[in-house]
Amino acid sequence: MNEYDQTPTTSAKDMRAIRILFNAIVAGAVMFSAIVLALSLVKETVSPIKEYENIILGIGIAVTLGCYIAARNGYNKGIAIAKDSLISLPDKLNQYRTTLILYLALCEGPALFGIILFFVTGNYFMFIITALMIAAMLVKAPTRRRVIDELALDWKQQEQLD
Repeated sequence: MNEYDQTPTTSAKDMRAIRILFNAIVAGAVMFSAIVLALSLVKETVSPIKEYENIILGIGIAVTLGCYIAARNGYNKGIAIAKDSLISLPDKLNQYRTTLILYLALCEGPALFGIILFFVTGNYFMFIITALMIAAMLVKAPTRRRVIDELALDWKQQEQLD
């Protein structure tokens, strides 16, 4: 008997894996934000680029908007593909996971960029970028109800999620 029994993954396990991945990505951004915020409270940051902070903030906002628009459009297209296809539930969940990862990556990039800008400049306006992008990630949290609604699952597929 093989000591590594390979059991096929179930849809419920897939959902659990998607939730764990989502929570890990969001928790990483939140923890990094908390650490940088704590460091800034311990020692005040002296910005080496004080005269360019407004320009950098504008660039940060532009990058954030571009990434958010790309994330939202990609998410909507990926969900539409999964929803309209006649593939099995595990394949739909794989499409959903792929789409969610792309969305989270495009949101996390500007969030981390905002944290780094805040760390370098000490300007709390840079931190707003991070807060908004973390909020954008939390809006797409992979709850059971959201997955059912977005993928338009029938009652048999819904039972497989349990």
